[in-house]
Amino acid sequence: MQLPGFPTFPEVGTALLFDGRGQEIDRLAYSKSLHLILLATQDGVSLERIRASGPSLGSNFHSAAATVGYATPGRPNSQAQDAPGGNQELTIEPEVFTPDDDGQQDFTTLSYRLDQPGYAASVTVYDALGRLTRRLVRNETLPTTGFLQWDGIDDKGHKAAVGYYVVLIELFRPSSGEKREFKKTVVLGARF
Repeated sequence: MQLPGFPTFPEVGTALLFDGRGQEIDRLAYSKSLHLILLATQDGVSLERIRASGPSLGSNFHSAAATVGYATPGRPNSQAQDAPGGNQELTIEPEVFTPDDDGQQDFTTLSYRLDQPGYAASVTVYDALGRLTRRLVRNETLPTTGFLQWDGIDDKGHKAAVGYYVVLIELFRPSSGEKREFKKTVVLGARF
């Protein structure tokens, strides 16, 4: 279907996609807060799906990179990441990322595969001195597979300093009282 142009999204809303028979194919609950907070303006900036087969949730979208003109119609998304393979429970990639909106490693992704349903999780980012930088998830129930992203922004909405960070993953199963804790390291870098 050809359109003369797309309407501008309001502050919040729901985008729906239908096939030729009027059947709903996909939907996304949109808000301006889904965009990278460091953008000077969100005008003309597309939200791109990170994982093509991932859910239509805000956590699976990121602002298109400046190096591609903030949009990639008809081309692969500038912020696309493939789901990691293997049976590892927790992986973080890339381990070194540079949140500078150039379309290359602008964020890091913590992918998880849990052995059974029913886990609640807290995922927190600390700097190398152990200071709280960002709470990604706090006591949220997780599906058995999924991912979380960190774009280098701290809890105050500022870009975190270049350096080493520890991602603390705490898993808890309320039904059994089981607790598990994992630590992953990541480096927030900058291009010269």
